[in-house]
Amino acid sequence: MPAWSREATYQYLGHRDYVHGSSMLLSMLEALAEYAGREVFAPARIKMFKIINELTVQGLVECLPAAQAPAHPRLAQASARLDLDTEKGGFTSLVLPQPGRPVSERVAAYDAGDYVERVEAGPGPKCRARLTGINDFIDLLRGVVEANRQLILQQSDEPQKIQKMRWAYLADFGILPDADFSRALDIEFLPKIVVARDRNRFIVKTFRVPGWGDGFRADMCFSQQLSP
Repeated sequence: MPAWSREATYQYLGHRDYVHGSSMLLSMLEALAEYAGREVFAPARIKMFKIINELTVQGLVECLPAAQAPAHPRLAQASARLDLDTEKGGFTSLVLPQPGRPVSERVAAYDAGDYVERVEAGPGPKCRARLTGINDFIDLLRGVVEANRQLILQQSDEPQKIQKMRWAYLADFGILPDADFSRALDIEFLPKIVVARDRNRFIVKTFRVPGWGDGFRADMCFSQQLSP
């Protein structure tokens, strides 16, 4: 299949001055549905979704077979990359920034905290959260990101040293088109690895939805920039 592209229009969510990773992911999945057919998601697994650079402009979303991605001429310019495993094979989607087309609209009422009913940090390594108001799996990811952010801050020894914290990637996430999002969802987080490089820290956790069985789990990484 040849590469295919479509323009994406983004809005800032709440107080943010950058495009949220979930908004980029949603635009990539919508583009893949047009490119390969919506049935490509039943079943499908996000092998890796990586937020590479902050995006403050509108995007061009490109889709192509995964085998062709290493030779993409603008691969190094991508703000985000999605690698998706499906029964039709592997697909890659990229969000390419469009200079001169700044994001100009904002959803001021958006508050990711509205997805989080409560978080429980410990005791022990396992943490929990209860999400509410979840209508689809993009809501689910937004709730998991916010719950994870709150838990990381609670567990930090020196939260005042965190200058910037961002969602960095999602790995091994099974797309469940028939999942029941109508009730509050309990989430469990388990620490996987922490990598420290100078003043940068990468915190990887595994999260799972117990109500969807032991087979549903995924990894999420947050990056931190710390002050001296």
